[in-house]
Amino acid sequence: LDIATAAESELARILEGQDALVYALGLDDRKPLPKPAYKALRDDHVDLCLRVLRAAKAAGARKAVVLGSYFTSLARLRPELGLSDAHPYVRTRGEQSRAVLAESARGFDTFML
Repeated sequence: LDIATAAESELARILEGQDALVYALGLDDRKPLPKPAYKALRDDHVDLCLRVLRAAKAAGARKAVVLGSYFTSLARLRPELGLSDAHPYVRTRGEQSRAVLAESARGFDTFML
């Protein structure tokens, strides 16, 4: 199953019976991206991640842990560096973190590492 193209219902079907999800996917600098890179990174880091989390929630999972990037910590600790403004990878990882944490709801807890 290609999770990038699978419907949320297909993802939910394969996640049925799971109590938790660990999500450790995402584009990075090991593969050149089409320009502008922001769209491809946003589609992967935020949109795909949220589809998988929502599928897990629909399938009955109660927790989800997403492995993000250490760059989000650096951007948060050193805002004067402007990493999110200068680098689409850092920007989309920050967007991913905020979006994942916003998915927390009663009965479905989300965490970022």
